[in-house]
Amino acid sequence: MKFCPNCGNELKSTNKFCPKCGKQVASDTLNNGGSFKNIKSIFINNPKLKYWLALSGIIVVAVFMFFKFSGNVATKSAFNLKSSTNVSFESQLKDGGKHIWLQVNNINGQGSGIAKNSIVRTVFSIENNKLRAYQIFDKNITLGELSKMSDSEVLNLAKKQDEKYATTGAIEEIKHRQSGKDGYVGLENDFNSDVILGYVPIYYVDKNVQGDNDIIKKEVVKILKNKDKNHVYDSSGSISLTDLKPETYNYKINKFTFDKTPFGNAVIKEIQNTKYQSPKLQKIQINSITDNSGNKVTQQDFSYTAIDMFNADQAQVNLYNYIKKHEQDFLRLLTLAKSLGYSEKDIEQLYAELDANSKDEEDIEKDKKYVQSVKQAQAEGEKLYNKLIKGKFSIFAKGTYGYNEWQKKVTLVAPMSQEIYKEKYIGYEMYNSGSFLVTRAQNSEQKAVLGESTK
Repeated sequence: MKFCPNCGNELKSTNKFCPKCGKQVASDTLNNGGSFKNIKSIFINNPKLKYWLALSGIIVVAVFMFFKFSGNVATKSAFNLKSSTNVSFESQLKDGGKHIWLQVNNINGQGSGIAKNSIVRTVFSIENNKLRAYQIFDKNITLGELSKMSDSEVLNLAKKQDEKYATTGAIEEIKHRQSGKDGYVGLENDFNSDVILGYVPIYYVDKNVQGDNDIIKKEVVKILKNKDKNHVYDSSGSISLTDLKPETYNYKINKFTFDKTPFGNAVIKEIQNTKYQSPKLQKIQINSITDNSGNKVTQQDFSYTAIDMFNADQAQVNLYNYIKKHEQDFLRLLTLAKSLGYSEKDIEQLYAELDANSKDEEDIEKDKKYVQSVKQAQAEGEKLYNKLIKGKFSIFAKGTYGYNEWQKKVTLVAPMSQEIYKEKYIGYEMYNSGSFLVTRAQNSEQKAVLGESTK
C-alpha cells in the first residue's frame, strides 16, 4: 500500500500520478520502506487516519479510568473515590474530601428501614472538614430517584430544593393553610402554626361588672405580656387577634365567617422581600459513646446549625408592643369582644330566639334592650378594629419570617446497609428522628461503622 506524499490519498501500485491532487508519484513512495518524513506527511494529510487514531486514544483512556476508579459495584459518586472496607460519617468529615450523605425517612416507623420510596428530607454535603445542610421541599424526591443520579446531580438538586423550601415552597404552604386544607404541600412545616391564620394570643385579666337589666359583663382591666409556659400568670384567659373583629354567625353555612388571610398575606410579603440565603458551611464536633468495655462505639452525637423559617413568638412580641402603645383602646376592644354576645349571634336570629323564650312584656322589653346593646357593641367594636388592626398586619408579621438558627442534635446508632436498585447505601439509624443517615457505598464489601477508624 502506498500514499500520495502531497495529500495522503491512497494510491494503487500502478499509479504514477495521484488521481486526487495530480502530484507525480515515485514508484518507491511510501512503500513498506518509506521514509519517516513521508510517513509524517501521511498522518497529517489523511483525515481518516487522524480520526481513527484519536478515537483509539480516547477508548484507551476511558478503559484505564474505568478500571482505576470502579469498585466491585457500579457507583455514581464523583466525590468519594476511596474504596476502604469500612466507612464512617466521622472519618469522612475529617478526611478533607467531598462526600454526600442523605437523611431519609423510615418506610414504616422507627427503625423499620429504608426503601426506594423513602422520602429524602435533607442532603448533607461534606467539604473540607465542614458540613452544609440542604433542606428538601418536594415530597416526591425519594432515595430511589437519587440513586439514579451522580453526586454532582444530587448536589445541584439539593441547592434548588433548599431555595424552594425557603421561598416559593413556603408561600405554597401558607396559602394551603389559609385554604383550610389538611396536610402539607411539601416538607416545609414551619407554617402549620395557627398564628398564620391570625390566631395570635392576647392574655388579659378581667372582672365582672353589673350592667343594665342585671346583665353581668366582663371588663378587661389588664393586658399581660406573652405567657411563659414555665410561669403561672394570674390571668382570666386569652383571646386571639382574629377574634377581635366582630363577626356574625352565618346560619346558612352553620359557622362564623372569619377572614383568615390578612396575617398570612403579610408573612408572604415578608418572604418576598427577604433575600434567599444558601446554607452555611459549618464545623461539626462529634461525641462518641462507648459500651461498658470502652472499646466499642455504640452511639455518636453531633449538632449542626439548622434553620426555622417561621417564628410565631415574634408575632406575639410585635402585637404586645403595639398594644402597649394603644392600651386604652385595646382594653375597650377586648371588653367588647368578651361581653354582650359580640361575636355570637346573628342579630335577626337573636331577636327570634329571645322572642320565642319571652313570657311577658317585661321580658320582651329586656330582650329588646339586650339586642340593642349587642348591636351597639358590634358597631363600636367594628370602628375600633378598623382603627387599631385593619391594614396593620404587616406590623404584627414583621420579623416572623427569616433565618432563625437553632442547634439541632443528631444521634447516630445501629449501622445498616440497603441496596436500592443497583446502588448500595450504608449508614445509620438516626435515633428518635424517624429517619436514617446514609451514603452511597463505593463497592459491594463496604460497610458503615460507628467511630473514626476505617480499614
